[in-house]
Order: sequence, then C-alpha cells, then structure tokens
Amino acid sequence: MKRHNRHRTLVSVALTLSLTVAGPLQAQSVCQSNALDQIIKRYNDRCRVYEGCYAWHLAKVAAKSSAQMLVYPPAAFNTIKNEMTSWWNAMVGNTWARVGPRYVDFGTSVKGNVITPTKRTWYSLMPSTDDVRYVRIRHDDGRSRTIVRICTVDPTTGRPSQATAFDIPKGSSQQYWPANAAYQVNNAAGQFVIVEIDPKTVGRSFRYTLWVR
Repeated sequence: MKRHNRHRTLVSVALTLSLTVAGPLQAQSVCQSNALDQIIKRYNDRCRVYEGCYAWHLAKVAAKSSAQMLVYPPAAFNTIKNEMTSWWNAMVGNTWARVGPRYVDFGTSVKGNVITPTKRTWYSLMPSTDDVRYVRIRHDDGRSRTIVRICTVDPTTGRPSQATAFDIPKGSSQQYWPANAAYQVNNAAGQFVIVEIDPKTVGRSFRYTLWVR
C-alpha cells in the first residue's frame, strides 16, 4: 500500500465501531516501536517461567477461538503483572511528567496532556484475558487536531495484527470520541492493546482522559 493512501485507509476503517482482525501491519506501522519490542520480549521471557502461561497463548493459536482457550492461570497472571509493572517503573517510570510511552491497566482510566510535535503512546503491560475490550477518549482541553490510533499485538509474533484510527478536530473540548459508544476491540484475548495519541496542530496541546476496559 502506498504511503499517501495508508492514513486515508485507516481513517475509513474508523467509521465502524467493531474492529476485525486484519493481516500484520506493514513495517512502518505506527504501532511498532522499540518500547513495544521490549515489552513483548520481557513478557515472553517471564511467561515461559510460569507453568500454564505460555500454554495459554499456544492453546489460543491452536484453537483459533477464544471460546476454546485455557483459562489464564490466576497466580501466574498476577505474578507476571506485578513483575512487568516493577520492571517498567524501574526502566522508564510512569509519572504524569514523563516524556514518552506509558502503560495503562485494563479497567482503568488515565489523564494526559500532549503538545505538538510530540505524541503519547499507551501500552497494556499484559495481554487481555477478555476477548472484547473497549477504548474511548474524552477531549478535555486544548485546541490541537488529534489522531488517535488503536492497535493490538500478539506476543507470540510481536507484530501488530489489527488497527483503526479516528480524527478528533480542534475545538471539540468536553466531547467523547467515538461520540455514541466506545470502540469495541474484538478478538482481544491474548493480545496487548496500544493507544497512540498524536496531535497535529503546531504549537497546540491536546488534554484528554482515556478509558481502556
């Protein structure tokens, strides 16, 4: 796909509230980064240590259906989650003033402010144990036009497997995006979720609240 058509395609996909699995994204995908590579590597290294963790991922691949998956071992999940959080905080931190990527837990909301030309990327540090996740953002303040991109990544491949994007116009403070309902991310079980917030208006900011549940 030619580069100048790629963003147009992503925006058109955003017209539907339900995401569907697509093929791996191209190498220049906005969802790929050094931070993502490190998260996937760290998770896989820890997952192989605990009984049942990696089998959970392999069972999903073999069954090709989350309904037939093994239940993620609770003890392993909690242990690995705590290890991943400690590792991340030791490596980069997760404070409001931190520049660069941050993490968000499922079932929570986070607030942020980003100013052009920087962008903010939020990662889950664990794969989803639910097959459906919901993502929504509220534009709280600031006057930058902003593109929000959503991706999921399978840790067994390390490559993004689905993506969508939507454009938030400037001057839309106190509005929710999508307007009517949260984006429904299907086939999320076993996947990491990534949300990238990319303001485009030079010298302007985008203050927001993000929900990932």
